[in-house]
Amino acid sequence: MLKEMNIAIEELKAITLEIHDNLEKITKLAENDGLLDKTVELVNPQVRLMWNMTRNNWSGVKLVANDLKLTGD
Repeated sequence: MLKEMNIAIEELKAITLEIHDNLEKITKLAENDGLLDKTVELVNPQVRLMWNMTRNNWSGVKLVANDLKLTGD
């Protein structure tokens, strides 16, 4: 998708992803390169603002999901 839109990976900014359930399954997939070349769908995704308590300001956004669904080869 990024190639089709002529967007370089270097231009993207990181977004924190917080997953609340099924952490063992996701960890096992990541250790075995099971997430490579897969389409990842977030289950019950929410976007939340991150508050920096030290600076008393907003420091970005994070995605929060209950689980991941994988599709692809």
